[in-house]
Amino acid sequence: MYIFLSALIITPICWLNTFKFISYVSLFANISILFALLVIMFYDEKEFVAEPELHANLPYINVTNLPLFFGIAVFNFEGNGVILNLHASMKNPDEFRYILRNTLIAVISTLIIFSCFSYEAFGDRIEDMITMNLPHNNLTTSVQLLYCLALLGSFPLQAMPAIYITEGSNLFTKTPNPFKGNNPYLKNVIMRTLFILMLSWFAQIIPKFGLFINLTGAFACTALAFILPTLMYNRVFSQDIDALTTKWRIIHMAIIVFGSLCGLISFIMTFIEIIKAFSDDAEAQALINNS
Repeated sequence: MYIFLSALIITPICWLNTFKFISYVSLFANISILFALLVIMFYDEKEFVAEPELHANLPYINVTNLPLFFGIAVFNFEGNGVILNLHASMKNPDEFRYILRNTLIAVISTLIIFSCFSYEAFGDRIEDMITMNLPHNNLTTSVQLLYCLALLGSFPLQAMPAIYITEGSNLFTKTPNPFKGNNPYLKNVIMRTLFILMLSWFAQIIPKFGLFINLTGAFACTALAFILPTLMYNRVFSQDIDALTTKWRIIHMAIIVFGSLCGLISFIMTFIEIIKAFSDDAEAQALINNS
C-alpha cells in the first residue's frame, strides 16, 4: 500500500517535461537527506556511548563480502546517467566540470564518514536501511518521513533520462497514437504512468532491499561507472593521438576489464543471495501456514 501510495505521488512529477521544475523537488530532497543524516549521526553517537562493548571486536574487513560491497559501493554512481541531461540544462555549461568535481568530493566524503560512524555505532546489528536502527519517537519518525520524501523527490531526476530515451526510440514514436488529433502528450502521460507502476510492482516483490541495490550496482552502475564512459571516450577521441596515447589506451582497457570482472562476480553472488532470500521467505511463510 505504501509503495503504490508513493507511486501516486511521484507519477504526476514524472509527467513534467523539463528539469527546471524537477530541480526544485530535488533541492527539497537534498535538504531532507542532510537533515536525516545529521539526526542519524546524533543517534550514532548516543549508541556508541551507550554500548561500548559492541565496538570491541568489530570485523573491519571480510573478504567474502567484498563482491557484495562492490555492488553497493558502485551503486553510488547511479547518477552518471543524469549527467548529460543536467549539463544540457545548465545556464552556464562551462562551469559543470567544477561543480561535478566538488559535488563528488562532498558526496564521497559524506558517504565515508556517515558509513563509518553508523557501523561503529551499531556493529553487526546494522540494518539494510539505517533508519530501521533508530529508536521510535517523534524525531526519528519525522526523519524517516523526510527521508522517504527525499527518495521520492530524487526519483524523477533519475527516471527522466530513461523516459527521454524511451520516448525518442523508434519503438515509441512509431507506435500508433490514438490521441494524436486531440492531445498528443497524453500518450506520453500514459506510458510514464505505466512505467512508474511497473517499477512499483518490482519494488514490492524484492525480498531484500540491500541485495537489490547490490544487484543493480553490479549490473547497471558498473556499466555507468566503468564501462560506458570509457568506451564513449575512446570512440569520441579515436582519431586524437594526443588525447588517446598508448598509455591511456592500456589504462582504459584495465578500467573496463576491472569493472566487467568485479561487476560479474558481484552480480552472480548477489543473485545467489537473492534466490536464498526468496527461499527463506517461502519457508517462513510455510511455517506460518502450518502453525
